Amino acid sequence: PRPYPWRLRLPAHSIAQNRSQPLSPNAHACLHLTTGFLLTTSLFMLMGWLLLITGWFSLIHPVDWIRATQKSLLSATVISFTEQWILMGIILGVFLREMKPISACFSVSLFFAFIHFLLDNKGIQVPRPEELDAGFQLLALTGLRIMHPGTFALNFVNLWILGLILAYARYRTASLWLPIGIYAGWLFILGLFQSITTINGVYLSHTDVFIGANKQSGILPLCLLIATGLLVHVFVQFSTENHNTSDKQPHPASEPTV
Repeated sequence: PRPYPWRLRLPAHSIAQNRSQPLSPNAHACLHLTTGFLLTTSLFMLMGWLLLITGWFSLIHPVDWIRATQKSLLSATVISFTEQWILMGIILGVFLREMKPISACFSVSLFFAFIHFLLDNKGIQVPRPEELDAGFQLLALTGLRIMHPGTFALNFVNLWILGLILAYARYRTASLWLPIGIYAGWLFILGLFQSITTINGVYLSHTDVFIGANKQSGILPLCLLIATGLLVHVFVQFSTENHNTSDKQPHPASEPTV
């Protein structure tokens, strides 16, 4: 066709190739969502129970279990759906267009960890909150935590491992239901544990190493995240093999009608 001056044509090298992994309809969405949620809640509930019976943490009395559960569950549901749709649905999809799957999952997990590390500003006090630059002061104080290798490593590594698990689950299932369930379970137990428990003063000197004040960093949560990743891998492998086996089985021939 004859070229017209008002037509815009992009050069071939600037057009993204369709090499990404599109999200596909998941026939086992309910199973993946429920499995991911129960997997993380059971593991981290076990951690909370052990911390309570050993005396590291104690319940804040009186405990309004119904209100705390409803608040944590609602927050976990909204945040997990929103974040996973954006991070694992859109951003990981963009990364998969330009990178190999391993590099894409690694990159989006680092992005996930960095964003959540900066957003975790609990306990940071701005010296002059009434001034116009209070937001910049908060951002600077949050960034200064990177200068403390111990605090930064214990928190950042756990967030990075969690991001890897979510990215792996999204890539292996080509769906968001499993990572949504995993993340919702993690957020639910974390929010519930933060709202109803407090650390005993005797163990304050050890809390930064084994479990941080935010109840999501430390060696103990790291071990549970690694166990979560292994169980997610086993579940994905098992469900994938069963799906492939059922696809390869020959369908019974239909009997001729008389």
